[in-house]
Amino acid sequence: MKKILLPIALLSSSVAFAEINNEPYTYLGVAAGQFAYKESGTVTGGIKFETTPTNFQVFNYSGGYTAVGERTGFYINTVSTLYASTDAESWQFSSANGSGEHQKNQVTSNHNSLDILFGYLFEGGHQLVIGGAYRRTLMDRNGFSKGADAGTFNSARWKGENTALNEADYISKYGLQDEFKVVNYTETFTSALAQVGYRYDTRFKSSEVGPRWQWGATIGLPLFYDVVNTSNSGLSFSSSFEGFDVGAYVGYGWRFTENLGLLAKANYFYRLRNEMRIRGDYVSELNRYRYAIIPENEVQYWNVGVNGYWNF
Repeated sequence: MKKILLPIALLSSSVAFAEINNEPYTYLGVAAGQFAYKESGTVTGGIKFETTPTNFQVFNYSGGYTAVGERTGFYINTVSTLYASTDAESWQFSSANGSGEHQKNQVTSNHNSLDILFGYLFEGGHQLVIGGAYRRTLMDRNGFSKGADAGTFNSARWKGENTALNEADYISKYGLQDEFKVVNYTETFTSALAQVGYRYDTRFKSSEVGPRWQWGATIGLPLFYDVVNTSNSGLSFSSSFEGFDVGAYVGYGWRFTENLGLLAKANYFYRLRNEMRIRGDYVSELNRYRYAIIPENEVQYWNVGVNGYWNF
């Protein structure tokens, strides 16, 4: 019985070992798709506002995987905007005293990301990854003008205040004006994250030429979140452990030789960050403190493209 079991055990062990192909590679790619930003919140008087601009972006993807031992290794991957369109942005509001568009402008965006992930390989091409990431999103706005319903917005704000000022004086001091004081401003959102995820890649099963599949997903928690707004550069907004990131991808391609391959790939990314506010001075004629706010905001993009792989 022992003579039968031993060869079977050795065969099983060798098959499992053969299903792990922990080899390094480098890649470079380009992808194009839609980048979307959403910002929403509530101001004095219970007035809700929202803006949801989108633009077209071309992204660069680059990086690689370094094998360390039989089952472990690490990734260093980057994503960066190569080109972004400039598009119209519309700010909408809603309240008990009216709704509509109160502001419009032009906006463009730029996104950069760096991921450092450590991976552990299981049999069959499956991999657990854990590590960190750096994200930076920049929103640049200009060409500001009042929306068609700016008058209703100003009136709704005045009605929501606890102030002795009449409507005309209030709007003159605190309302949207025909001439905007700020001609251009940039918001830069920066995050450092911890993340964990799963990956599958047929390359980690075998070094044979032929079709290649890969897919994966990660979820991240912001350890640090910081926002700089050039229209109010004297203020510093930061937080920790608020919001989350989610990323996913799927790819299919061909390994032409042991060292060269090409992969068509679809990528998706979403992140949410909570509102941050800083209390300013007390304004007696408004009977309240004024606040500087970075509203709750979301970044979401999808794209499709091609990556070239090599491992010379």
